[in-house]
Amino acid sequence: MLKQRVGWLNTELDNKTSELNKYRTEKTALILQLQSELDQARLEATTSTQSSTAFQRRLKEQQDKLEETLVKNKELQDRTILQEEQFRVEIETQRRLGELWEQEASDSKSRVVTLESNISNQKLIIRISLQVHLSFDHI
Repeated sequence: MLKQRVGWLNTELDNKTSELNKYRTEKTALILQLQSELDQARLEATTSTQSSTAFQRRLKEQQDKLEETLVKNKELQDRTILQEEQFRVEIETQRRLGELWEQEASDSKSRVVTLESNISNQKLIIRISLQVHLSFDHI
């Protein structure tokens, strides 16, 4: 069951990694697109004084979007790193719990064997004592 759980967790990790890679690719494309639009707005602003005010406003909007996107991207990266670390800790905890469970099971089996042996020894002592007692009663 632990192997199955680890397999499932590895699959989840692979899925999350794949999603993150796709997300990064999309965001990189978006950043490149936004950078291209920003460059185009700057070029038009320098060549056309009549529309410079409108282009400056557009530039500001694009910069705000880019910054917002970068902030969101950073937050998602930080969250992903935290989740990966939590996942590693959970895996280690599960592994340690499995080890402790196996050790406890082994200790319990040993204890049962020892107790059964003690019971057998006590029964033998009782039988011998009873036989000795009965033999003294017949004398």
